[in-house]
Amino acid sequence: MNIPAFLLCSLIFFINHQRYVDPYIIVKAMAGDINLDEKIWIVEMKEINFKLSPGYYQILQPYISVSTIPVVYTKRVGSEFLRCVLQNLYYPSKCLNEGEVYIRYPRKLIPINTYPGHLFPKIAEIDKEIRFSEAKRFFRVSGKKVVVGVVDTGIEWRSKYLLHKFKDAREDVKHNFSKAIRIWDQEIAPSFLSSLTYPEGFTYGVECKEPSVLAEQTCPSKDNSGHGTQIAGIISFGGEDAEGIAPDSPMIVVRSTMVEPDVVDAVRYIFSVARKFELPAVVNISLGGHFGPHDGTSLFEALLRQELGPGRIIVAAAGNEGNKPIHVRGRFFGERYFSVKVVGDECEVQMWFPQDSVVSIRVAFAGKIGEVAKGQIVYLSSSNKKVSALYFGDGIDLPGNLKYSFPPEKIKDGAVFSVLGFSGEKAEFKVTSSREIIFDAWISSDDKDCYFESVDSEYFLNPVSEGTISVPGTAPDIVAVGSYSIHNGGISKFSSVGIDPSKPNIVAPGEVVYSVCLSTDEALCPGSGTSHSTPQVSGAVALALERNPSLTPYDVIKFLCESARQDEFTGITPNSRWGCGKLDVYKFLSQIPQYPQSSTLVAHNVKYYLGEERFKDELFVTLTVESSLPFRVYGKDFYDFGWSTRKNFLLRKSPETIDIEFLNGYSISQNISPQGFGGCGCFVSGDSSYVASLMYFVLIFLVYYFMRLRVRHCGRN
Repeated sequence: MNIPAFLLCSLIFFINHQRYVDPYIIVKAMAGDINLDEKIWIVEMKEINFKLSPGYYQILQPYISVSTIPVVYTKRVGSEFLRCVLQNLYYPSKCLNEGEVYIRYPRKLIPINTYPGHLFPKIAEIDKEIRFSEAKRFFRVSGKKVVVGVVDTGIEWRSKYLLHKFKDAREDVKHNFSKAIRIWDQEIAPSFLSSLTYPEGFTYGVECKEPSVLAEQTCPSKDNSGHGTQIAGIISFGGEDAEGIAPDSPMIVVRSTMVEPDVVDAVRYIFSVARKFELPAVVNISLGGHFGPHDGTSLFEALLRQELGPGRIIVAAAGNEGNKPIHVRGRFFGERYFSVKVVGDECEVQMWFPQDSVVSIRVAFAGKIGEVAKGQIVYLSSSNKKVSALYFGDGIDLPGNLKYSFPPEKIKDGAVFSVLGFSGEKAEFKVTSSREIIFDAWISSDDKDCYFESVDSEYFLNPVSEGTISVPGTAPDIVAVGSYSIHNGGISKFSSVGIDPSKPNIVAPGEVVYSVCLSTDEALCPGSGTSHSTPQVSGAVALALERNPSLTPYDVIKFLCESARQDEFTGITPNSRWGCGKLDVYKFLSQIPQYPQSSTLVAHNVKYYLGEERFKDELFVTLTVESSLPFRVYGKDFYDFGWSTRKNFLLRKSPETIDIEFLNGYSISQNISPQGFGGCGCFVSGDSSYVASLMYFVLIFLVYYFMRLRVRHCGRN
């Protein structure tokens, strides 16, 4: 769309302070850069009839009394909405439906790349540094009874290092069930040729339950980059001479689109499956971005935080921008300047400062000049798919009344400069304030597309490493993990830095960390970044939740901090580079108060079937075991270490007994009655399993007996 000449450089309108549209949508619409099928976030405010108690609702902590809560959902952009936006540039909030207060274009999070290599012993180096094997031996934990979620690029689940071992008559030992008991691939569409479909509660992607290399239908999900596979391997690696930090934790892996609402869906999915299995869960997010004020109040962080609670923890990468020019900061009144160099096709700069500051922002870009005060937007240009705009909104990412649920010091005003299609240009900003403010600006798009320039002047805001922690790690109740090198002991140059000592929370080894390769099991592959230090903390949290499944996010952060190791490199902690210090898994677990184990066992229905099958010209006995809760089976001549709700074994003879261990840690031993081929046996697990089994068969007998009496009685009549 071309804007008439008389509007260029001077098109300014006032935004409704309670209902507004993310200006990025407008800019992309003007540039013709929006696909109608793309998702947008819709926020509505709903009336409530109850009062919130402290800690009950994470994003609306009761600083004040609230009468409404935000309801957030996604929908497709749609041609009607785009047409309305383009026809109402002066007043885009007219395009919101009744009840809607905010429409936001989701931003994409970014993982880091991995690098090929060799050398198995490197896992032992990490182990020696953070002491996870020592901790597991002493505290007798391995991650069992705790779900570990991984939201990333997927998983190469067929790698033998991420498969449980399996043994029956077909072969002595082979690898079978994936350690990922659930895989949700958000990027695959369901096919009529497959029975696989999206998970319950969602309407996109494909869910694989207990993927197995021996199954008739295996999981089609793949990891195209290897990033998620490496993250999963650090947590769950299983080899002859080495293992991951929490190798017995059932994993739930989401191959994510990386778009914010889908990442939120991924976290909700993982926690919902964990609740179904009555298990605590920790979710690893080795992803990050820089949209929002970096204090936990962004829409993305708010939606993640409301999923947290006892036994529901999120661990996120602190970010790899500690040495990149993505942030400027200054305390001043009067005038200050800063400069942005645009080198790619898309650039977005976000600016944040205290609410109701008397601030004006002026930008000179590509031969045009525009200036805005609060509630205004100026379009600098729009032609040949080139658009640039400066918007000074009302909080930008705190929709409607939501912002008033935070304490006053957390409420900020924000401005956004959005650019599409102006590679090679420079933007010069002037910020004027009539009172002293703290001013922050971040490159919120990919840092490969633009960056802040350094200028030798006291009136220029130059890039600083402070404040480079990525979202969502900036949220106070999400664990943020930085990186250091075990080879020289120092902090990694790339490890993002906080603004105050509260972030990062802790650091772990993040340089040349070896894990599972994407394409081979003949060697391990190294990777570097806070992406690789984060799963070490996630694995440690899984071990802690095995000791105490009721830990809250604040408990975890407190115990990580109290147990962190200090040395000559960390200096006095906490600080904005090292957080509380270096991860020590042994000391961390020693801080965790052990949860008193209940003597009451939850019963689970289990069925088994005996049959026969010919395999390689030999007749075998088949044993099938089923349960509603994933389990593992052991026998004299067979075993399967993988978690699954259905097992199929090929045996040379019918077993006398089978030992079953359930995902929640309960175990039973049961005699198997042959009953002839094709027979079925049923029993109930629990601490009274034999009594329950007897009661079950007595009930069946009584039903059968009375039915026969009824038939005889009807026959005489």
